[in-house]
Amino acid sequence: MESIASFLKFVFTYRNKVVDRIMLYLSMIGGLLMIAHVGYITNPAIASHTISLITWMFYGLFLLEVFRTGSSIFVRKSI
Repeated sequence: MESIASFLKFVFTYRNKVVDRIMLYLSMIGGLLMIAHVGYITNPAIASHTISLITWMFYGLFLLEVFRTGSSIFVRKSI
């Protein structure tokens, strides 16, 4: 248990900006994909693929945020 806590402490002390940057880029790609889906994609087959990709991308972002918040609470032992 101590090794997990030390690893999470390392990630959030030194690599916190990397996690934030990954989440920023994923959300930007998801937003641009949503705009393309709503405004420019007219092929129904491509539209079904983009909507499923957008859905999974936002689920992934949600899970990353839950993991990041839960890990930071676990490491710092405070809310």
